[in-house]
Amino acid sequence: MKFPSDDWRGKWPPANWLREQVEMTDKVKAVLDKREDSLTEVALRFVLNNYVVSSVIPGSSNPDHIRKNSSISDHYEL
Repeated sequence: MKFPSDDWRGKWPPANWLREQVEMTDKVKAVLDKREDSLTEVALRFVLNNYVVSSVIPGSSNPDHIRKNSSISDHYEL
């Protein structure tokens, strides 16, 4: 799909965006390697620990993911 030249969607994502996202994720993974938590668990817990967030709707590809994701709020706070 082609967007008009003044439409921000035609410029998304910025040139280095993906590389920067991967680098940030790798830094988080390096910390998580010392823990038993997965990146998904920490991401959900991070969002749920924010007092302005009342709910999270994570995607899922199978029933085990649903069970695991729904138990995240029972764990400790970050």
